[in-house]
Order: sequence, then structure tokens, then C-alpha cells
Amino acid sequence: RVPIAEYGAMLAEDLQREAPDAPAFRRIWIEPPRRRSLVDRLTAHGFAPRVIQHIDGLTAYDEFDVLASTAYAEIPRTRDDRAERFRVDHAEWLAPMPPDARATVLALVGAFKLGGTEELENSGVLQTPAVRRAGGLAALAKLGEPAQVLRQARERLFAA
Repeated sequence: RVPIAEYGAMLAEDLQREAPDAPAFRRIWIEPPRRRSLVDRLTAHGFAPRVIQHIDGLTAYDEFDVLASTAYAEIPRTRDDRAERFRVDHAEWLAPMPPDARATVLALVGAFKLGGTEELENSGVLQTPAVRRAGGLAALAKLGEPAQVLRQARERLFAA
């Protein structure tokens, strides 16, 4: 058995090999294939972010915040806080959007609030009732390529 503090230090060391600082980690995290590869690699090395999440009572936090806190001493933010800060901090980005597109982006942020990064990356997220009611894929397409809009939203959601 490894004490949780030692486990966290070993996880941090392993994570920092691929992402030496918090901005590098953030850049990896917002790209789903790179994020999955990173998490798969950590897991293959015996480091599951959920271990720290559960032992430290951080279940209200996304794995992003658990890892950023563990490896880079970032102050973790709950999923609720990230979602609310998104609305406030990125109001200027949201304001000029057509109402249905803005509502769809906010519904996607709401999905993050409920299920974290994994929920945002779930292929069915655009079919959830809240996202569909808001306008769904057609509404996102008013802003440009939906995949790019989602990427921009993730960049803002995980901004420091």
C-alpha cells in the first residue's frame, strides 16, 4: 500500500513528464484524443486520477482539476464553479451569439457541470434533452464548424 500523498507525488511526476507545466497540461486536456491518451498512459502506469478524487473527497471536481491540483499546485475548482465562471468570464464571447447557439453552448456547459469532461466528450451529448431543446447541432453550426465551437468552449471552460 502506498500512502495517498506519495501516490499523488508519483502521479504528479509521471504527469509532468508529458506536460511539464499547467498550460501544457491544459493544452493536452482540451484535445479529446490527447487527453484520452494521457489518461490511458497514467492508468497504464498505475495512476488513476479517480483514486485521488475519491480518497480526497473531490468528487465535485472534474479530473482536470484533480490532476492540475496534484501535479501543478493549481487551485481546484468544482464543476459547478467552472460552469458558473464560464457564464460570467466569457459573457463577451457568448453575447453576440444567436440565442439558440448561446443556449446550446450553455447547455453543453451544463452537461459538464453534471458529468465533467467525459460528459462533454460523450458522443451522445448533442442528443441530451437540454442540448436538443436549446438548438443542438444546428444551433452550433450557426457559429461555424461545431467541432471548433466545442473546442473554443473547452478552451474557455478550462481557462485558468
